[in-house]
Amino acid sequence: MPLGSSGEALEPPTPSFIETRRGGRHMRRASDMSRARLEEAGLLSRTGPACPPVLALHLRRATAGHRDPTVCVHVQRIGRPPAEGPWRRRLPRTSIRPEIGMEAYLARSSSCRLANQPRNLEAPMARPRLRRTTATFSRAAPCAPREERCVCCFAMSSDDPLCFRVTTALRLATLGISRTAHRCLTPRSQPHLDDIYTTTRLFFGLVERIWIFFTTIKPSRNFGWGLTVLLSLLGTSDMLVSVAASLLFSLLLQSVTLVSGLGSSCSAPLGAGTAAPSDPYWQQNIQHQGTSAFGPGGYQVFRNVKDFGAKGDGVTDDTAAINAAISQGGRCGNGCGSSSTTPATVYFPQGTYLVSTPIQAYYYTELVGDARHPPTLLGTANFAGIAIIDGDPGWYGDTNNFYRSIRNFIIDTTRIPPTNTGTGIHWQVAQATSLYNIVFNLNADSNTAHQGIWMENGSGGFMGDLVFNGGSFGMWVGNQQFTVRNITVNNAKTGVYNLWGWGWTFQGVTLNNCQVGFDLATGGKTGDNQGSEAVSIIDAVVTNTPVFVRSSKASTGTLTGSIVLNNIKLNNVPTAVGVVGGAVVLNGGTTTINSWAQGNIYTGTNTNGKFVQANIANIPKAGVLLDSGGRIVSKGRPAYTDYAVSQFVSVKSQGAKGDGNTDDTAALQAVFNKYSGCKIIYFDAGTYIVSSTLTIPAGTQIVGEAWSNIMGSGSAFTNTNSPQPVVKVGTAGSTGIAEISGILFTTRAPANGAIVVEWNVHDPSGQQAAAGTWDTLIRLGGAAGTNIQGGQCSNSTTHTGDTSCFASHTGIHVTSGASGYFEGLWVWLADHDVDGGAQITAYSGRGILSESQGPVWMIGTAEHHTLYQYGLINANNHYLGLIQTETPYYQPNPAAPAPWTPSSTYNDPTAFGGGDAWSVYVKNSNNILVYGAGLYSFFNSYNSACSSTFNCQTQIIDVDSTSGVSFYSVSTVGIVEQLSVNEQGVVPQSANGNGFAGTFTAWTRS
Repeated sequence: MPLGSSGEALEPPTPSFIETRRGGRHMRRASDMSRARLEEAGLLSRTGPACPPVLALHLRRATAGHRDPTVCVHVQRIGRPPAEGPWRRRLPRTSIRPEIGMEAYLARSSSCRLANQPRNLEAPMARPRLRRTTATFSRAAPCAPREERCVCCFAMSSDDPLCFRVTTALRLATLGISRTAHRCLTPRSQPHLDDIYTTTRLFFGLVERIWIFFTTIKPSRNFGWGLTVLLSLLGTSDMLVSVAASLLFSLLLQSVTLVSGLGSSCSAPLGAGTAAPSDPYWQQNIQHQGTSAFGPGGYQVFRNVKDFGAKGDGVTDDTAAINAAISQGGRCGNGCGSSSTTPATVYFPQGTYLVSTPIQAYYYTELVGDARHPPTLLGTANFAGIAIIDGDPGWYGDTNNFYRSIRNFIIDTTRIPPTNTGTGIHWQVAQATSLYNIVFNLNADSNTAHQGIWMENGSGGFMGDLVFNGGSFGMWVGNQQFTVRNITVNNAKTGVYNLWGWGWTFQGVTLNNCQVGFDLATGGKTGDNQGSEAVSIIDAVVTNTPVFVRSSKASTGTLTGSIVLNNIKLNNVPTAVGVVGGAVVLNGGTTTINSWAQGNIYTGTNTNGKFVQANIANIPKAGVLLDSGGRIVSKGRPAYTDYAVSQFVSVKSQGAKGDGNTDDTAALQAVFNKYSGCKIIYFDAGTYIVSSTLTIPAGTQIVGEAWSNIMGSGSAFTNTNSPQPVVKVGTAGSTGIAEISGILFTTRAPANGAIVVEWNVHDPSGQQAAAGTWDTLIRLGGAAGTNIQGGQCSNSTTHTGDTSCFASHTGIHVTSGASGYFEGLWVWLADHDVDGGAQITAYSGRGILSESQGPVWMIGTAEHHTLYQYGLINANNHYLGLIQTETPYYQPNPAAPAPWTPSSTYNDPTAFGGGDAWSVYVKNSNNILVYGAGLYSFFNSYNSACSSTFNCQTQIIDVDSTSGVSFYSVSTVGIVEQLSVNEQGVVPQSANGNGFAGTFTAWTRS
């Protein structure tokens, strides 16, 4: 009898039925009929010799320092299946897929001991690699006399030689089961699995009929390999026929029963939306029970503007009613500055809302229109004011104007006289802000002065899925940095005018019938004369536009504004790049610009940059990062437009409190366990306390209200040496959809052992960006309830690492087996108290740590963490654009890594030039593309004088000598060496002055 991990004898399970332990009522009903169906199909027979009583599949790691005493290894080549089926018992052992390395190890005893292991067996193998032959390892100790003949171990293009990996994506019509199931076991996903024992009475009929599975199952590639390996083994002996058949059937059962992707209360997957065509958007009628945990008593989060008297009839002036809905309840308006306690969702039902003066969008406000029937905000003919929506009437500091979102609107200025400066949105904002799904209809007369967005300042930010029709400018913008995704400008004089900026990235741009696509105010060489320093455009289509990019000042052999263009398709565009006054820098026409740059470019460790104004080598992009058209994948915030209220479940309706005091861990976990995969989980506004790891299964879709807070709190998150996730999204090796939007993750100090979010889930095959976050934040300290505010962690204290001011171990950890699309993600360790503005000193070890093999898309920021802001370690296939970081204001007092100790478990850096955090730390990583970055160090121990002399920090990017990474359009502030290789500076800021910041246009490995 085989033994378990603790030495006890394990009884084999009863073989006469199929057990479905998970999957809900639907799965249990399926199991009732499954045996009869199998017998009918000939897959289960009542006659023939039985398999030996126990099939032991051993899954122990064989790595240095960890010998497996129970497996004896012998090498067997793998065979190619016959070209035609059905597959029979005996198959030729040629090569299964000669381009892929693969090994099978057959053990004939469960009490053998490995001896003379090849070195390959003592360390992880580099798999998979494309090659013609298979590696073989044959040195093994003789088997002991005692034999238990059903033991086998496989290594299939995996990390460790003694490993089992089979992935299935099945549609089991034969079993009466119509859902997709997944099963993946790897050392990474289940490193402590010792044994899986199963008993079945499958006979040669299974082998004869195995082809039936291929008529009813649509297997994934990995499952096909696994099946072929098993069938190949059938040629060794009759005993192995039973072994392989038993193993195969066991895997199929486990694929169905162990990973269903549905909660226990689900009878079927969520499926498509069921809202009727006339139904309003779900957010209008869902029960509104959101609260502010630390706000005034009776505070109202959700406000429907019609409840405040707005008519939406296109006739009544609704301005006063809308502004009343926004401001009611003592919110943070004029004279407030900022607040974390008065969030609001202001909802606009379908209709046309006439406005005559600006709608004043208060701090911590999301304005949301009916996504099914977007409402129109229509400016009157006598409109007076800066814009139809004013994101900052001068009440807030432009670089601290956080927590804003506007989505699902049509903004119409066509009634405003054309010579008036009719503006859709005034958007002077900072981080944690977004614009989504907005159409701007602007006056299109030849003398029009209208503009869709006007932005003169700030430190953003993200916007996407915008359409501008007409006007003088689609966008007239100036801001430290911004990312803009998926915009269309039709029939405007100028698509985008960029007054100033240290870095802007535009991804996915369509320009039709404009006079100028991008007009860039270049040439500012000092902070007092700041211009457009760095603009990068990727994936654009420009049609019938005389000039695509125009700069205000010519570059005559030296840097005067950095420009990077990639994958630009021009249709009847005579000038691709020009200068005000008519000079042509790059001819256009009907053509494609693969990669073109203006600015200083660097290669390898050569410290001498080269100014270019020409085509450059194609920008490297991993294929998995691209859509079917060869563009960087783009996906907007999930709106669930066609879903009915009945397809949502509220966490408060299920018992969670969200009051910032009650432990909601069990209540929230119960919601996920019950409804994951069949309901969209709605987090009503509130602060939900989590005292132990909350696991969000793959297959879950979550939407919040006014950035609902999930707050880790308690002793589980205080052990630096054994950090624990506050929230775990998926488990290691899991595959499925995972959508999180409008959520704010945080902690209550001390939380030095908190990994705030551990991201494990991977996109399903063929569904790019199915796992990701949108408009989701990680805010650490600086807000009510965090125990890190001005009165607790003031910067006036000695900076020795006060343990009560530890906010997290790591902001977000994207693990090796995960993928992710992260849009508008801000991982912020607070430098000041949002409620009052006082500077504070808090500590977080790491910002974003990614070990993912990809694909990963990141559009966001990470600030003020001690060791690094972005750590890309053993990572592959990443796109980052635009990223923005700031070094902790207190450094180098204490100097990094203090107050933390670098951990080899997380491959932390051990060297920090000058004692400051790395903004980007890259180690042993490949296929990494950074397309736009703003990396800043404004202070030296809270003294800002160094920023104007460019010496607050010695180094800010470190790339090791083996990593394959490319940087484009990178601006830095306060830095001596803008990029280092193995901690040796190679890109000096002194050669790249570009206004207040310094910019290098490109750095590539070679």
